[in-house]
Amino acid sequence: MAPYSTITISTNASGEWSDNELTGAVESLEQLGVSVGEFCWLRLDLDRSLSRQREQLKIHLAKTAVLEASCVSFALKPEGEQPFNPVAEEN
Repeated sequence: MAPYSTITISTNASGEWSDNELTGAVESLEQLGVSVGEFCWLRLDLDRSLSRQREQLKIHLAKTAVLEASCVSFALKPEGEQPFNPVAEEN
């Protein structure tokens, strides 16, 4: 675990990033004295099946752990809203 840092960032990463790529990002940030405060990759699509939503959330939480983030966030896409707008009033 990284030493406590008062310099944190909010970040996201492609769902395609491997654990090795995420670990490399953490190591690079640590060299700069920075840690991940918030990880906010996921846009949860409420039109998808509940099992697919759970699968996406598990992947997101696993990546959060690899990044050693101190908090995690995600956005909910209301059913039927196209394209996804993360700042829509419904969210």
